[in-house]
Amino acid sequence: MKRHSNEWSKVLLAAYRYLPDAVEAAKAEADRLALSGFGYQGDTLELIEEILGCTRRCENYVNASVLVRESLRRLGSERAALLVMHYCDRRKIADVAAWLGIAPRTAFRRIGDALHGFESAMRCQGYDEQWYEQRFGGDMLFCRIAQELASRSCLAGEGAASDGDRELSKPERRRGMYKKRAPIKGRAEGVARQSE
Repeated sequence: MKRHSNEWSKVLLAAYRYLPDAVEAAKAEADRLALSGFGYQGDTLELIEEILGCTRRCENYVNASVLVRESLRRLGSERAALLVMHYCDRRKIADVAAWLGIAPRTAFRRIGDALHGFESAMRCQGYDEQWYEQRFGGDMLFCRIAQELASRSCLAGEGAASDGDRELSKPERRRGMYKKRAPIKGRAEGVARQSE
């Protein structure tokens, strides 16, 4: 399925935390296939193609990891932290808003602006939708993440937010439904410190 750069940005950010493990799994699979080749009774060329497929996947995962890391670095600490919290750490917009001490709608807009900056940073490095489709379009890891994001409606239009991410109305806040949460500590703060 063809995706736009906005969708690829979300998919790559959501995949970012899984990429180191995916690299190790692809390496282990290539090693297993190579070692099983000693007693292999089938077509040797098919075995070689499977091994090469594992190394291509490994290369793609490393490339994706470097691309995301470099694009986040170019964004600056606060914008990178917003994307890491929302897409990599899977925090709801309400949690991000509480961390920043702002309204959820403002956090939603800031995340959208940061995502736009992330897309621009990837394009400045020379990567477009065609490159993403060629490299990652058929990979099961990226396809599964895209399906999960679509089911959570993260890939929906810019104005759409999931139920947990919508801003509460004034009557709901007055009834005590809006409770300020303690700031979230974790990976987002680490990203903020690294890029300073």
